Amino acid sequence: MRGLFLFLALALLVSSVALSREVGGGLALGYGTAKPTVGFGGSVYYRYDIPESFFKVKGFSGQLSVGYTTFPKEDQSAEYTFIPVKYGLGYTAYTQDKVELGVLGDLGVAFVSKPESATKITGGVGGFVTYSAAPNVKVVGTLKYSAVVGTKNYLDVGVGVLYTLPTK
Repeated sequence: MRGLFLFLALALLVSSVALSREVGGGLALGYGTAKPTVGFGGSVYYRYDIPESFFKVKGFSGQLSVGYTTFPKEDQSAEYTFIPVKYGLGYTAYTQDKVELGVLGDLGVAFVSKPESATKITGGVGGFVTYSAAPNVKVVGTLKYSAVVGTKNYLDVGVGVLYTLPTK
């Protein structure tokens, strides 16, 4: 657990030199692959652009997220419920006018409450599209393959809104 907090502290330290920062939230639907079930949930995000001097490549961003996900059974009792806390990296591969396309990956821990309490490793990979709907506001769509190790694998489709925080 100490390692998680040190990792999150490092991520926040890197974000302190970011060119821009965004906060936001979103909703997601998940499709369980082992037993066909549809889950749902939501997340809050803190996203920041990583300076070009850090990776020597333009277009990288970091993201911290905290969410809630549940996959109910047919009788509506919770089959799987967990709170993922993740750090991810994204890379914007294409930009045209107000639209950006890219890839992303994240890794973290999931605090599982059902079917039994446990702390598991979680992560996912996929792609994203953003649209600048207004000054300082982006609408985001994601498609990821995610997993909570030893618990649940699922296809995650999300939509959210990001607000760009003012820079100093």
